[in-house]
Amino acid sequence: MICMKNPYILVKAEKQAVGGKVKTLEGEATYNAGDFIVTGIANEQWVVKPNINNESVPKGYILVNTDENIFRPSGNVFKTCEIANQAGEIKVSWDSTGNTILKYDAGDYLIKHDEDDIAPCKKEIFGKTYVVGDSEKEIIDKLLNFKFKEIQKMNEKIAIDGNPNIAKPINW
Repeated sequence: MICMKNPYILVKAEKQAVGGKVKTLEGEATYNAGDFIVTGIANEQWVVKPNINNESVPKGYILVNTDENIFRPSGNVFKTCEIANQAGEIKVSWDSTGNTILKYDAGDYLIKHDEDDIAPCKKEIFGKTYVVGDSEKEIIDKLLNFKFKEIQKMNEKIAIDGNPNIAKPINW
């Protein structure tokens, strides 16, 4: 099965001045100076390396709001994933100290980011932040449908007295 982070889900990312450790849903992760701590929709956190071409941005993300360090996943990054059939742990490849071991339960997702980079994701978070399909086309169709439904909701919020032609401001 393949998956892609939903590009309509925003996250906050803070570049770290010094190395340290952060508690993730899957266990304690070690990070280096220059790495990002990303905070997701359920206040869960994880470590992301900087983008090779632009170290002020986490790898795989696009800056949305400079003042608040808000990012969104860059689109069309398809990954393979599978559902774990039993609990286990993964020693991550991106931690040069070798100290980060992330744990997962049966039913969690294992996402292959690169050839040697597999990371677990709790099923509750995966379901809110990833789109899954059997093909890239299926995922894109689901994302287009998701965006269409969000636009419909927004139009319903701004309509006054059933007249969608008269809009009032939305507090984002």
